[in-house]
Amino acid sequence: MIVQMPSGLTAFDNINASTDGEIHGECMFGGATYNDVWYTHEAAFSGIITVTTCEQLGGSADYDTDIVLYVGDTCGNLTLIGCNEDDELNDCGNAPDYHSTATGAVQEGDTVYIRVGSYSSNGEGSGVLNVYTLLANDECSGALPIALGQTEFNTTYATNNYSYEECLDGGDGSVTTQDIWYTYEAPSAGTLKISTCNQVDFDSVLLLYSGGCDSLVLIGCDDDTDGCSLSSYLEVSVQQGQTYRLRVGGWLDNQFGFEPSPPHA
Repeated sequence: MIVQMPSGLTAFDNINASTDGEIHGECMFGGATYNDVWYTHEAAFSGIITVTTCEQLGGSADYDTDIVLYVGDTCGNLTLIGCNEDDELNDCGNAPDYHSTATGAVQEGDTVYIRVGSYSSNGEGSGVLNVYTLLANDECSGALPIALGQTEFNTTYATNNYSYEECLDGGDGSVTTQDIWYTYEAPSAGTLKISTCNQVDFDSVLLLYSGGCDSLVLIGCDDDTDGCSLSSYLEVSVQQGQTYRLRVGGWLDNQFGFEPSPPHA
């Protein structure tokens, strides 16, 4: 029986489990996952799902884990979307833990099959899985390209990130919550106009930066514009060929929503 797993923390163990999943050569160390147990998870929205036993990310385990992710409608019709043996980005992936963080792209309504096992044929134990999904452009590093014209967006499932210079437009000392990110490459020099004016269902904030994610410089922002209620309008001079990063979020807590009539950039 496959158990439905919610977002958040779930205790698991693979003690006395058999091995019944496929070997995937594209996964680490030959792709064999031993002594596997299975769960399903329903994707509430489109984004990037993360399943981890890494302590730095909220999970744990007392043995060397493997995690493999699929989407599909039955066990006989699965598509591999991600796998991991040793987390390469966090300390938990190194000796002595060798814990795992698998990620994959999902669409709203997808059934995700989560397979948790061991690197070795005699590996077994217990732990806690942390399961969460982020919008693909929830972080600066995942910014999606945006062009002139209309772009629909939805910040409902975005997370907070206070690591960047904030918009102090009007001196209100606001912080930007539940933000998403885009990149814009200017095709010519001129004035870039970005607007959510009277087109969103929440109190929006627009911020435009130059530079890379690790060296951002805020060059323009707007919280509230006259005539736009609590929505935003921004004009910024841009240079031909330069890439800019647009951050769209809400003013303070509980300000999030969507663009039912897309903005114009």
